[in-house]
Amino acid sequence: MNGAPSRACGIGTMLLLAAVFSALRYEETLPRFRPGRSTRQCHVHGCERTAETAELARKGKCARRRGHMEPMGFQQVDMTEVPRVSTTDSVGFYEKYVAGAEPIILAGAAKEATNGVEWTDDFLLRACRKDNGQPWRAIIEVNKVIVSNTRYPLLNPADWDFCHFVLNYTKPEFSDSMYLVSPLTDEGVKLGRHVALPSVLRCAELHESVHDTRMWMSSGNTSSSLHFDTHENLMLQVVGSKTLYFWPPASSHLTYMDYHNRFGLSPVNPDRVDLERFPLFAHLKGGRVAHLHAGDALLIPDGWWHQVRINSLAALQPYP
Repeated sequence: MNGAPSRACGIGTMLLLAAVFSALRYEETLPRFRPGRSTRQCHVHGCERTAETAELARKGKCARRRGHMEPMGFQQVDMTEVPRVSTTDSVGFYEKYVAGAEPIILAGAAKEATNGVEWTDDFLLRACRKDNGQPWRAIIEVNKVIVSNTRYPLLNPADWDFCHFVLNYTKPEFSDSMYLVSPLTDEGVKLGRHVALPSVLRCAELHESVHDTRMWMSSGNTSSSLHFDTHENLMLQVVGSKTLYFWPPASSHLTYMDYHNRFGLSPVNPDRVDLERFPLFAHLKGGRVAHLHAGDALLIPDGWWHQVRINSLAALQPYP
């Protein structure tokens, strides 16, 4: 008998809470810094001014914000260069940089990891099949500019493999679309044996945390969405060059992440930053920019927002 009233009160409390929660809408729990309304009509191929805004611009009554509708980066906010260091001291690297959670460029680390071998197309063709001679069905996307939360469409693996990719990715009819994003840790993939662990990862804590190595490759002019990863990355720039823009984890609320339908991504278009719709983006602080060249490696700490622009050719990325 003593337990019965308690159970009744408990049930009543739960029902009351359920009623309260059901009255709330998801949108009402989001922060109040909601996206604004843009004066442009935006679609997949670009953004155009509305007729009203075009008329104001013609009369010289539109104030231009720094970097409005320009590519993401120092066009909108001030940024500093990511430092470059040269080290093979794994303990020092772990204590100073990994534990410090700051982006850092490691000069020469990618060249060391690939033993100085040049990854030319001829080299890739010699390794384009698996050990058993079967085709390597690599993951090949047909979109090199990512501005949303989907990486699709993909090329049909029954028709395309890594050999086909190497033979075709620079041809005019494919060079603006083909983007390979595929793990080298799949069984029998020959290229995986041509990547050694950089010396800075050879202390036990780092060595045991490496769980995957992926290859990212295109003919250049590729860009990513603004996003963060939930693990550290060590990006190896094997061929070509790349630029990355960083903002610290504390800036998450200024990226409007809560208004995207996928965790870890920002809805701000990195190719055309609309500061009318996303005005808080112009208040980001602590931005960094990293310029990678062939042979460099880059530590990307957990939680740091970054946007990647590939200037030319391939990159290789092991994931600690």
